[in-house]
Amino acid sequence: MRTIWLTSRSFVPSSPLSVAWREAPIYSAREGAALAWTEAVTRVTDGPIADALYEEVRRHFSGKEIADLTLVVIAINGWNRLAMSFQAPVGNYRPRAARERATAAP
Repeated sequence: MRTIWLTSRSFVPSSPLSVAWREAPIYSAREGAALAWTEAVTRVTDGPIADALYEEVRRHFSGKEIADLTLVVIAINGWNRLAMSFQAPVGNYRPRAARERATAAP
């Protein structure tokens, strides 16, 4: 399973099941709090994040961990918005070294 590492001690699984995380019994309370926070930070049109959600997240994460999680979400959302805005093709990035090897004559 792919994972997004948030801190040295926690992660949020990134899998097809994460879309239905509320109904899935596999997530711990800590992971659920991170997913709820991620959703709230992502859905800016829903309005301000509720104090109750912040308090729930605070029960599971330190202030630094919440800041780190928030910055990860902002970064991922930013990259997604850039890719959507410029209609960037997805999945065909290759590092320069790999491109050079592929074009080098045998």
